[in-house]
Order: sequence, then C-alpha cells, then structure tokens
Amino acid sequence: MEGWWILPVHRVYVPEQLAHKVVLQHHELTHLGKAALEALLGRYYLIARLPSLRASVSQRCLLCVQNNAKQGPVGLIGVQRCGQAPFEDLEVDFTEIGPSRGNKYLLVFVCTFSGWIEAYPTCTEKAREVTKALLKDIIPRYGMPLTIGSENGPASVAEIVQQVAKALEIKWNLHTAHRPQSSGKVECMNQTLKQAMAKLCQETTLPWTDILPLVFLRVRCAPGARVGFSPFEILYGTAVHPYKPGDQVWVKDWKKEFLKPTWKGPYPVILTTPTALKVAGLNTWIHHSQPSDIQYEWKVTSDQKHLLWITLKKTADLAEQPAPRNSDNTLLNSP
Repeated sequence: MEGWWILPVHRVYVPEQLAHKVVLQHHELTHLGKAALEALLGRYYLIARLPSLRASVSQRCLLCVQNNAKQGPVGLIGVQRCGQAPFEDLEVDFTEIGPSRGNKYLLVFVCTFSGWIEAYPTCTEKAREVTKALLKDIIPRYGMPLTIGSENGPASVAEIVQQVAKALEIKWNLHTAHRPQSSGKVECMNQTLKQAMAKLCQETTLPWTDILPLVFLRVRCAPGARVGFSPFEILYGTAVHPYKPGDQVWVKDWKKEFLKPTWKGPYPVILTTPTALKVAGLNTWIHHSQPSDIQYEWKVTSDQKHLLWITLKKTADLAEQPAPRNSDNTLLNSP
C-alpha cells in the first residue's frame, strides 16, 4: 500500500483521523458482526480504539439494525461435537428461505472442524435432497465423513438416508427436533446465511438464489471469533488472494510469438473469487497465482500560484516496470 506506514508485523498503521473511515468502508463491504469485523481489521491494520469504533459503526448501520438478531444474555456454553480434520464431522439441516426460481428451502452442510459451508437450494425438505447432495457433491469433493449430525426429522430418519449412511459406514447422530442447541454450528450458520442474504438482497434487489455465491464468499472468508482464522484459511492453509476490482495486473501470454513480450496488459480487474480473477479485455478467468501486480509510484506536483498547495498522483511507468512478480512477491519465470 503506497503512502501508508507499514509496521514490521506487516500491518498498516491507520492514523486516528482516518480510522473511522477505514472501519466504515470495511463494514459496508462485508456487514460482518462486531467480533468478525474486529478480527478482520486487526489482521491487516493497527487502529487505535478499534473495539469502540467497530461497535459504533455497526450500531449505526441501517441494514444491520434491520436484519441482525437482538443480542441477549449469554447462557452457559456446553460441549459440542467437533471433528479432528476437515469434513470428518458434518452437521446438516434444512432452513426455509422463501420462494425463488422454483426453490423454497436451503439444505446446509457445515464442517464442524473448519466452519466451511456448502448449501443447496431445494424445492422440498425430503430425504432425496440430502442423499443427492451427499453422493453427487459433498463426498466426491471432500471425501467420506465419519459422522453426520442432524435433528430427528423426516428427512434424516428416512430409510433411504439411513441405508446410504449404513452402506458408506457413516455414523449418523440424531438429536431431538426443534432443539437448536443440539446442533449449534449449523443453526448459527443458518442465521448467519439468512442475515447475509437479507442484506445483499436489499442492496442488490436480486433473488436470494442469485446472490448465494456472494454470501458463501463472505461467510467462508470471515475470520472466526474464537480461532481468528477464516474457514477458507483452515481448509486451504492460505489466505484469500489480495486482488480486488479496480486493480491493474499483468497477464502472461501463453501463446506468444518468438521475440514478442511475455506479459500482456495491464488489465483492470473487474471480478474476483477466492481462487480466480476476471479482467477486462480477456474472455477467460485467470487463476489468482498467474497475474502480476503493477508497481505504482506517488508523484508530488506543486502549484505555481499557491506555494503551499501540492497534488499527489499515483502513476505507473510501464516502460520502467520491474520484472513481473506473483502475489507472494516471487519472480515469475519467462518460458
């Protein structure tokens, strides 16, 4: 970040005059809760009085006031089951959202170890939806879980579900229906998903089935209040790439002719996912490890009429750019 004081711990020092603006911008981008927002900001910035600032910003956000649940007294915390590895133990539940493109419910799976979620819009709450998601998506992508927990509802006690679990040697733990505390992780995730969907739907006026990928991105990349790491970091062992819409990047030309430049661009980033970028001018998506950043410089220009006035401008001299580098600051080799 040009023009900012970067501390030895790789955090950016934010002056008190800019602290409220920085906290407000990050809250408006994510609408995270107080603890999650503080954990996210504390990872990248050093901000004085951060707890009071994030509380003030959250309390004044109209979307959060309209959609967040009221915080009551915290009861005694019990002991909940937790896996020892990603997708070793899952919790599953249906939650009703409302009609949208032929779907009414959301089937939610939560990994109790990492907090990673997978959710599928469905038109019913039947057992076939659970078995379909398990056999066609969860197990092929993440492997065989050892245990699955759910409430003692019709979709879980159905013969087809229990037969599939028995054939795959998955222990299915059932608990009392209408008792959210028994599967607290998935119940909390249902509430988190609904709040995030409500805010995004109100901001974009899109149906909830269309904004699900954005909701997943927010939830998977939000640091956990207890462990301080996001589900993405726990599952993949690395943070989400730093690229965002508006950045300028170099893109490697894999079909270049002899004696032609190896790198094309720069191209502006218009869309991002946790693993890929979409840049203007190219039809295909690009993996986040392939592009290279542009090195900017700040130039100061004085005003001839007003000696105390100066203009700061961020420029990039493309002719004098250093060798392209990855997001981890390692040199990219030419073919």
